Amino acid sequence: MFYISVVICKIKFIVFYGIIYSINRNFFFKYIAKFRSKVNKKINKMGRLTKIDSLNKAWKVAGSQTSAQQLLNGRMYLKTAGWSKVKLTDEFRDELIDMLVSQIGGHERTKLDVRIALKFRSPQHWALDRFFLSKYLKSDARISYCAGQCHTSEMKYLRNYLKMI
Repeated sequence: MFYISVVICKIKFIVFYGIIYSINRNFFFKYIAKFRSKVNKKINKMGRLTKIDSLNKAWKVAGSQTSAQQLLNGRMYLKTAGWSKVKLTDEFRDELIDMLVSQIGGHERTKLDVRIALKFRSPQHWALDRFFLSKYLKSDARISYCAGQCHTSEMKYLRNYLKMI
């Protein structure tokens, strides 16, 4: 939605460019200043970073449909602001990666490769979208996997993918 509004503003700018410039040069520069301030306000409003330092805080700001892929890539749907950028603290990111590596499994060398891929890259895989943030009653929030047909083969595909990238 944000990008559409910026494109519309740019189109307005291009259409009125010739008309405004030919009418009055000073007015043209005032219009440019107003245009830039509007765009900057939209960017500041939409580009606000939310800092997340625990699974409970992620649950509080996002809710149940948050996946591990969204957390790792730093973009998730917040209840109050819609899709937003998020910043994970280093300790929480390491804790999240440890949880995922323990659930993905494999030999020690495979776990190391998976840990490196999750820490230093932005993996996009369907199986990472199936690790959901969940919370039951008054317990702490946790990451759990929602298996499709065969959990074992799904984890095998995910491990092979993360070893390749």
